This record gives sequence, structure tokens and C-alpha cells, in this order.
Amino acid sequence: MLKLNQAIKLIEAKRYEEAQTILQSLLDVHPQDGAVYFYYAAALDALGLERRAIPYYEKAIVYGIEGELRQKAFIQLGSSYRCIGE
Repeated sequence: MLKLNQAIKLIEAKRYEEAQTILQSLLDVHPQDGAVYFYYAAALDALGLERRAIPYYEKAIVYGIEGELRQKAFIQLGSSYRCIGE
């Protein structure tokens, strides 16, 4: 998925708002793609929007991301919960 790769590169470049825009459009087209949910959550998280990121991390896990990305999702989900005091 070309747009997903573009969004990942934007996240790596700390251009989170641009990545978020691309990822939001991808969620509309791929509503059950766990990787899209993960990276959307990561962009929100990086913008300090942990509370908004949490349901997207949860959906990423539900929609079956695997391997290292799944591990990152659990870690970042736990970190987001900690940031909001839960």
C-alpha cells in the first residue's frame, strides 16, 4: 500500500499531522486493516492525543496485526493508558 508507506515515512520524519491526514483517508478505504489503525494511533499518540489513540491501538490488535508491530501496539497502548492515568 503506497499511501501507508508514505504515512510511515512522514511519521519517521515527525510530520505527524500530515501522516494523520493520509491515515484517516486509508481508514475509510481499509476499515479492517490493523496496520493502518496502528499507525493512525501512533500519529495521534505522537501529537499528544493519547486518549484518542487508545481505541485505534485496540482495533489494530483486534484486526490481527502480527509480529513486531503487534508488540509495539501493546507497548504503546499501555503507555497511552499510563499517560492518561489508567
